[in-house]
Amino acid sequence: MPEQTSHGRGLWTRTLIVLAELLVPGGVLVVGLLLSEPRDKWLIAALAVAIAVTASTVVALQLSRHYTQRVESIIRDLEAAVSKHLSDVVQATLIRAEGRDGLTQEKLSQYESRIDVETIWIAGKNFDSEVASEAPFLNVVKGNIHERDIKYVYIAPNLAPLKHKLDRLKDELDLPDNDPRLTTVLLSEDEWQRMPYTAGNFTIYDPVRKGRQPEGYCWDPGGDGKSFIKLRHKVVDWVGDIQEVCKELDPKHQPGPPD
Repeated sequence: MPEQTSHGRGLWTRTLIVLAELLVPGGVLVVGLLLSEPRDKWLIAALAVAIAVTASTVVALQLSRHYTQRVESIIRDLEAAVSKHLSDVVQATLIRAEGRDGLTQEKLSQYESRIDVETIWIAGKNFDSEVASEAPFLNVVKGNIHERDIKYVYIAPNLAPLKHKLDRLKDELDLPDNDPRLTTVLLSEDEWQRMPYTAGNFTIYDPVRKGRQPEGYCWDPGGDGKSFIKLRHKVVDWVGDIQEVCKELDPKHQPGPPD
């Protein structure tokens, strides 16, 4: 909003400068002619009208150019947003088209409560299933962390509402700051767009455990909004893609300055 206000002020400043460049010399000319008391005063009136029409035309052109640029900018933003949305829809549809059986949140939470894993990655833009009232996963995550010593990693875009939910989750789990059993990774918009799936939440079980094939579930876009479908051969690829974005999750990554 401040940027738009500043841009608008700049437009009016430029317009006033153009008007001054036209009206000041024209006004001086008209006043000079009036003081000289010419016989044909209609010429002065015609000149004044011509100056006014020219000034209004310049203002109209200036405003037209400005708003044309604004409309073009809005159209470009809309095209980018629509393109991103279509990409998510196509991606989700292709996953759904593989015909995998879906699981409800309740069934997946029951499965998660007894699966033999060391680490669970959860990525997405909505964590109501962990923090909302009667959330199906909250007690599961709590039990897995406190009773089974399973580590959780939450990956999300760096947005204030999501950060607030993850902070609330940490409070619900009664964990101190920097507890290694719960890690949050917040990504910039560009980093988030590089993730393997952005149409909804997904979970990967034991992404880097030796001797165990990763297993994962992603949000089912063709379901009721509360179902997940199983990932199979894609899981290994997804783990690699995530580690490319989140270097700290790659077990081979050495702490230090960025590459």
